[in-house]
Amino acid sequence: MTKSTKALRERNQDDQRGATLEFEAIIKNRRFAVCYLLALASEQRSGVIFDNLVKELSSHELFFVINKQNFGDVMKQELDIAFASGIPYVEHNRVLSPQTRVNIKELMLGAPKEVVETLNEISHKTMSK
Repeated sequence: MTKSTKALRERNQDDQRGATLEFEAIIKNRRFAVCYLLALASEQRSGVIFDNLVKELSSHELFFVINKQNFGDVMKQELDIAFASGIPYVEHNRVLSPQTRVNIKELMLGAPKEVVETLNEISHKTMSK
């Protein structure tokens, strides 16, 4: 087993390491996006419309997208991070309703400023009424 993506240079995994490091920031950004938008929805006693989430994030390819063709499927899988991060949700009619609240300031620690600003801009397009 490898300890981290940076350790993949061991055991002749240079190609995998290079690809992983290249896309690591994008993967972290979209996982953060899921948690952050659910946290905002929780604060607003709202939900996140999954289809709008996919549409809005895909329009910011630089931050969130590796392969646009399967982005919706990838984002469906990325939703698991919410449960691991302490923001479980219930899905009904493609709306994700957070079941808990988290400290958004703690969640934002270390997040790229540009990503947070982008998510704040798109948040009103992803929230249910």
